[in-house]
Amino acid sequence: MKIKVKVKTLISLLLLSLFIILIVVPYINLGIGEYLNKKGPPKAQAFYKNYLSSPIKLNEKKALYLYGESILGGFHKYTIMFSGFGGEKNNTPEDIKKAKEAFEKILLKDSDKNYNNKYTKKAYSRLMDISIATLNIDELLHWISWGKGKNNEEIKNISKLYEGYYYYTQRDYKKAETILHGYNKVMDLDFKYYYLLGDIYSHRGNIRKAMDYFEKASSIG
Repeated sequence: MKIKVKVKTLISLLLLSLFIILIVVPYINLGIGEYLNKKGPPKAQAFYKNYLSSPIKLNEKKALYLYGESILGGFHKYTIMFSGFGGEKNNTPEDIKKAKEAFEKILLKDSDKNYNNKYTKKAYSRLMDISIATLNIDELLHWISWGKGKNNEEIKNISKLYEGYYYYTQRDYKKAETILHGYNKVMDLDFKYYYLLGDIYSHRGNIRKAMDYFEKASSIG
C-alpha cells in the first residue's frame, strides 16, 4: 500500500514538475519580457528568446511580435508618415533582418487560420513599415500584393492603406485618395489613415479638408 502511495506521489510530483517547466516557466519568461520591454527593449530580448525556445508556446505569435518589436527598439510606430527611421535606436541591417524573420514567422504560422490573429495583422503592417523605412519599394509592393490576395478583409484593408501610401509617394494623389476612400477604417490604423489623407489634401491645396483630417489623426494619436 505504501509503495502504491509513493508511486502516485512520484507521478504527481513529476507531472507538477513538467507543468512548471513546460507551461509556468515559459509564461514567466514572456511576462518578464513584457515588463522589461517597457524599461528598455534590449533587456527583454533574452526572455522572449527563452520563451520561443520552449517546446510548448501557447502565445507564440504574441512572443514573436514582441521580440521583433524589441529588436527594432526606437523604430517609430507610424513609419508610414516618414521616409526613414524614427526613434532612439539606430537599427543595423542585422536588426532589420531578425525583426523581419520574426514577423514573417507569424504570417506563416497563421496561414492555416485565415490570418485572424491580431498579431498577424500587426506583423503584416510592421513588415511594410520596415519596407518604407529602408526605402525598399519592391518589397513594399510585394507585401501590398500579398495582402490583396488573402481571403481576410482586415488584411486586405491594411493592404489598401499602404497601397494608398505608395501612390501618395508617387505623387498620384488622386489615385491615392480613391484607394483610401475604399478603405474600411480599423481602430489600430485610423491614425495613419487620417494623417495620410490630410497630407494628400494638403498637397492638393485643400487646406481646410487637410486640417480636418490632421485634427482627427491628432485626437487618436
